[in-house]
Amino acid sequence: MPATQTGRSEDLLAELSAWVRMETPTTDPAAVNRLLDVAEADLTDAGAAITRIPGRDGFGDNLIARTPGSGKPVVVAGHLDTVWSHGTLDSMPYRVNGDRAHGPGIYDMKAGSFLAFHAVRAILRQGVGTNRPIVLLLTPDEEVGSPTSRWLIEREAAQAACVLIPEPAGAGGACVTARKGVGRFVMRVEGKGSHAGGAFEDGASAIVELSHQIIDLHRMVDLDRGITLNVAPIWGGSRPNVIAPEAGCEIDLRVNATADGEAMQARLLGLTARTPGCRVIVQGGMNRPPYAETSDI
Repeated sequence: MPATQTGRSEDLLAELSAWVRMETPTTDPAAVNRLLDVAEADLTDAGAAITRIPGRDGFGDNLIARTPGSGKPVVVAGHLDTVWSHGTLDSMPYRVNGDRAHGPGIYDMKAGSFLAFHAVRAILRQGVGTNRPIVLLLTPDEEVGSPTSRWLIEREAAQAACVLIPEPAGAGGACVTARKGVGRFVMRVEGKGSHAGGAFEDGASAIVELSHQIIDLHRMVDLDRGITLNVAPIWGGSRPNVIAPEAGCEIDLRVNATADGEAMQARLLGLTARTPGCRVIVQGGMNRPPYAETSDI
């Protein structure tokens, strides 16, 4: 098998630490693109064929780096965005403790994306031939369901011999052979605004209705079946002395089984208001189907 010189662990940690210290929340495309600039520059210098696809809809760019070769490629797909907001480093600084490095986004998934980046760069720099070409795909929006990169991931995967995902391992370092399906929904509540003092009885609070709905959503959680729902963020109202005419939230749904995903989607989309004078509208659906473990894995 072809092999590259991987380099000193101290050097790799130093470079990884620079990636971690560049905070890249999904919601800040400029921040994500700054790290993408770093990856693009090194991969270009190493000789990769680069395609950079400008971001849209408030997300960063996508980057494709290709190595030479013939035949169906091996695609390695990672993301550079994280769930952590700017300023997280102040309370969760990068540090090394024994044989582990810590910091916001290092687990999901800057360490894995950096590993893939480093491997491709080393192969190119050292002129190591591979049995198949390699396609490295770095995306900006995985943490919110890949709304602007999904088409690209699916396009490259359809042309590949196999796809490697350097996301973190399971508990104890176990290989991940299954994953939950994911659904994303937005609930909007329409109420009736009125003055909270002089016309309290004329109003219908969207916030009160949303509160009922959130409690009902939590009651749908079934840990034994692997069904979980999480509500965040929430919003509503305008000022303390006005009964809220509007409120809303986002809903994250996780399921182990396709049938549960279909049932929960229908259940969520069919929700109705409990508070007289209010109206509930739910939009969304299953974003990713479950990937169940089978005997073929």
